[in-house]
Amino acid sequence: MRLSTMWKFRDREFVAMQTSHPEQARQATLYNPQFLRLLGCFGLFIVHLLLSLLAILGAPLVSAAAFVALWAVILLCFLVVRPRRVLYVFIFLLPLYQWSMVALLKLTGSTMLVSAIQPWKEVLIFATLGLVGGYHLLFVQRVRLKLLDLLMLGYLALNLLYIVIPFATSPVTRLYGFRSLVLLVFLYFLGRVVPLAPIRQKQLINAFLLLGIGTGIFALVDRFLLPIDWPTRLGFYDYLASESASGSIGFIGPMNMPWTFWTSTGMRRTSSFFANPLDMAASVHLMGVAALVVMLMTRRRTRWHLLAKVAFGLTLIALLFSISRTSIVTFALETMLVAFLLRRHQLLLLIILMAMVGFVAALFSPLGAFILETITLRNSSMLGHFEGWEDGFLSILQTPWGLGPGTSGHAGARSGLQVGGESQYVITGVQLGVMGLFFYVMLQVVAIRDSIRLFRRSAGPTQMLALITGVSRVGLAIVGLTANNEIYLFSAYVSWWLVGWVHQRHDTDLTNAPPNVPPDVPATVPSNAAA
Repeated sequence: MRLSTMWKFRDREFVAMQTSHPEQARQATLYNPQFLRLLGCFGLFIVHLLLSLLAILGAPLVSAAAFVALWAVILLCFLVVRPRRVLYVFIFLLPLYQWSMVALLKLTGSTMLVSAIQPWKEVLIFATLGLVGGYHLLFVQRVRLKLLDLLMLGYLALNLLYIVIPFATSPVTRLYGFRSLVLLVFLYFLGRVVPLAPIRQKQLINAFLLLGIGTGIFALVDRFLLPIDWPTRLGFYDYLASESASGSIGFIGPMNMPWTFWTSTGMRRTSSFFANPLDMAASVHLMGVAALVVMLMTRRRTRWHLLAKVAFGLTLIALLFSISRTSIVTFALETMLVAFLLRRHQLLLLIILMAMVGFVAALFSPLGAFILETITLRNSSMLGHFEGWEDGFLSILQTPWGLGPGTSGHAGARSGLQVGGESQYVITGVQLGVMGLFFYVMLQVVAIRDSIRLFRRSAGPTQMLALITGVSRVGLAIVGLTANNEIYLFSAYVSWWLVGWVHQRHDTDLTNAPPNVPPDVPATVPSNAAA
């Protein structure tokens, strides 16, 4: 029996192995991933104590508090839960991330404390990938590189090269841009090495549904119960000013709130508990698609089907309140794609008809003027998009090798060196040139292709989650045409993790259940395939 299957045994199987194969049982105990996680946690705990001691002796007390908070997150995730639960940490905490930082700055007034705690996401990613990925490579199975693996490694290598090349930007700026560009690579490989059994896949889908319900409820609260300027009262403007290199914000609209919270016609957009309305709208491409897939692939009058209906309705309300043109149109296309892939042709025609009726009705609603401005290209936001695209395209044509990391997008705005923008593809092309843009586009194409392939050859929750991954990546790829969508934490982190999980599933034995097996009943899998 190979070590690559030992760690997947459940307790009863391990007891049986102790009786029949005592030597293999001893080796399984030695290389058990839980034992290695505990060992890694002990090492992190020692590092945490040393750093805290140094901070107390030679640095302000706030540095010690930052170290404690930073390492406590890592230790809790590894000591209390399994590595797959890190995904749940991202799902339920990332939507609240920015507002927690705003509240922390409001309560403490310390930008140093906020800056020290902010990297907990990246530290958690690298710590998890280092421990779990190292175990996976050493003891589980040999690496079988696929096309997307090679593209990810090529994209990472290009970014590493651009850090070394002495561009006009400072090394700190290049490092900050590098971080924003390559996090998707590490998230992908996290999904590649952290397994999810069918029952865990169903739990993950339920997490999307619950988050969608929470998003819709709080969007209603934001719309009808909270003061219209509650972000400003919480201290959002001060937080944005502290994040800016110059200490001032140039894109603030009415009530000291960013223009992302407003339309050009003066309507307030809803953000729920996400960082901004566009962030919430991008996240709907995961939550809303998950609810739609469960609705269409489960039996009616079951609890799961009813839960999906509630989640779909509330996420749709949240999306409409965000008044994000690209996301609303893209979500309509996503629903059509789901209906097409599931061969629900009548539903597809109904969706098209409802979209046409909804568009005509919106023209006679308070949004009519906003829609007409968009169609006639007189909207200030649309003009800003065109200006950013033009600057970006000119930069790519003039310097096809790129200007280096940190010269566009969020990283460029933070350093004051922004060139172009308003599109993830333009932002990537400005920084990494034509080669980097090619890699990024290919990552999108191959991720979508392989997700749809897994959907067609699997059954049960695996089939559902593969469809959610593929369709949501289509939507986020479209949204990336008009937005820097890799800075939307929830949608970026979770979607790239799921893309990695898709390719991990391609390496395992898929279920052989016939196509008519109801997807809400998990298909039987071999015992050695359980996580």
